[in-house]
Amino acid sequence: MKFFMRFALVAAITFSMVLPAICEPLPTNVPLSGFDVYSFNETLTNKVWINGKLIYRKIVDLGYLPNNTEKSVPHGITGVTQWITITAMQRPSDGRVYGTPIPSWFQNQYNANMGLYVSPTDVIVQTARDRTTDIAYAILEYTKD
Repeated sequence: MKFFMRFALVAAITFSMVLPAICEPLPTNVPLSGFDVYSFNETLTNKVWINGKLIYRKIVDLGYLPNNTEKSVPHGITGVTQWITITAMQRPSDGRVYGTPIPSWFQNQYNANMGLYVSPTDVIVQTARDRTTDIAYAILEYTKD
């Protein structure tokens, strides 16, 4: 037990000395080995699609969600050849956080009441009840020309 406590203390001190060097701003246009970067800027991931094309990622701030209606937010992405992943993170005012992998119409057995899809220019989020106190972010992955 004493060995484990000493090891944990040394590891914590070493980590706290190394962490500031790791937390420098990361580039957004090159693959980062060992990192999974989420950014409001278009970022090249470390993933490759089945056709050999590189996969990009971009986070879109959807802001506050609508009340039982649809909301469109421009994503600013051009040259997409294939949408790979369309998901969202939703944060209600009560502090909980939901992953929302519902890239289609929102009515389901769990009453999630939220849908998400992408057009060539926008991210469209749909709600089936009042979600105006919830903030959401769309997580988009795609290939390009």
